[in-house]
Amino acid sequence: MEFIEKNNEINENNPIGDALGDHEEYRDYIMFSDGGVSGEIVVNSKNHNKIVMNIDSEYVPGARLYFNAKKIAESGLLVRDGLHYKVKDKLPLGEYLLWVSTIDDVDLKDKVCSPINFAKASDCKFQKLYKGYLR
Repeated sequence: MEFIEKNNEINENNPIGDALGDHEEYRDYIMFSDGGVSGEIVVNSKNHNKIVMNIDSEYVPGARLYFNAKKIAESGLLVRDGLHYKVKDKLPLGEYLLWVSTIDDVDLKDKVCSPINFAKASDCKFQKLYKGYLR
């Protein structure tokens, strides 16, 4: 793959999805997850400039975005391909974004910030703040 250079370093000529084995047509979509740590693996890999699958490794998180999936679906924007929930090309944040989690928004109780710790803390706070919403 052109995306991975010597020593597993990320090359900015292609999206990180190439190194993760994503199909080329995925580039046309905004992909969602239903929680979990997969988005944080992508951020951690970008931070380290190589693929890092260790969910316990120390890292600097970006922002974790939470959306109103029901509203996205009712608007006819949500696409389901049997594996992913996704939106083609773009999504207006003002209409569908519920909450943004950053390291300043969650309490990691003196734990090292890792992909799994940040994901769990963010998901937990989201559930407390927005009971009944789908992400």
